[in-house]
Amino acid sequence: MKLTISHFAQLQITQTAVYLQWRNGKESMRKFLAAVRRTKRLLRQNPNLGPIEPLLKDLPKCYRSIVVTPFNKMIYTIVDDTIVVLDFWDTRRDPSMLAKEIK
Repeated sequence: MKLTISHFAQLQITQTAVYLQWRNGKESMRKFLAAVRRTKRLLRQNPNLGPIEPLLKDLPKCYRSIVVTPFNKMIYTIVDDTIVVLDFWDTRRDPSMLAKEIK
């Protein structure tokens, strides 16, 4: 299955990687990016792997989430034969603010 990442989600991933490199060094950034790649590969193999995101369950589209690291998760939906990653959440942030990014 095809997987695309929105510009916004890619920006969030890049910002997280840059922060991790700045805060913890290159090895931390490499591990994070490896986890992102591994998650993308898993999603291509099984698009329904992530559960329906509880914060977005009342929206018309079905949004799913999958944990990438203990502090990050991808928010995605499936359109035709494409997995579309819409956002990349830092789970330490206020959940209501994260949900507003999708709405």
